[in-house]
Amino acid sequence: GIYLADGSINGENIRITKIAPVVEERLSELAAQYKLPFSTRNYQGEYGPSKDNIITDKSLATFMKKEFKTGSYDKSLPAWVYASNLQFIRGLLSGYFDGDGNVNASKHMLRVSSRSETLINDICLLLAYVGIFASLLKEKSVNQPGKTQYNLSVPKKYAEQFKNQVGFNMVEKAEELDKIILWNNRNARHDNKEYIDKIPACGQLIADIGYELRLPEQSSYYRRWMNKPSIGRRTLQSYIPVFEAEQAIQQVPGVSEKINLLKKA
Repeated sequence: GIYLADGSINGENIRITKIAPVVEERLSELAAQYKLPFSTRNYQGEYGPSKDNIITDKSLATFMKKEFKTGSYDKSLPAWVYASNLQFIRGLLSGYFDGDGNVNASKHMLRVSSRSETLINDICLLLAYVGIFASLLKEKSVNQPGKTQYNLSVPKKYAEQFKNQVGFNMVEKAEELDKIILWNNRNARHDNKEYIDKIPACGQLIADIGYELRLPEQSSYYRRWMNKPSIGRRTLQSYIPVFEAEQAIQQVPGVSEKINLLKKA
């Protein structure tokens, strides 16, 4: 993960360019575990002080270059990552967001960006494996005119899910994430409306189930969705237990199948 964010390969050297002490700590532990040479180099970079953390191993460098590519425009995930265990997937995501992630509590923002459109799409798909649904956008690079930056934004409602399923090793980013979680759980919260994470084409099913179960105020609660193109995920999730509980009592023919369709959606 940290290689995808801040790594490069030169010959048999895998270089992670990051000043944060936790990066040196984690990489040195990894190198020691597998008896690989590890070194660091501090220098003055284009934008200020910089640091390279270097693991030297020809076979590992060959593997990383073959499977994850090299260069900020070309990095991507190999297919086998999606078939790996969740512990590996969580670790990859954590390393990547530690490197390239940006957390801003005042803006309620958790995002990451890349020069590689393929990589940012791969990361977006991988987040879904841990129950986090992100949105994608692209923008023109400020520093390099004519170049495009690909961004991935995690809705603030997933802050706690991100902490539990992925998490940060970077202390300052972890602290900002905790502030977003506190804001989400504040007592004065009143707006739960979904603006991005919405599911389309469920309105007729919701209206039909509400009507067939003769639910109280079904017209105002459920029938209104007939004319709406989509419904927020959280709202739909709140309806399903209500439908299931009432169907368990009434056993209306055909309703269970419709509820299952909503659950699949």
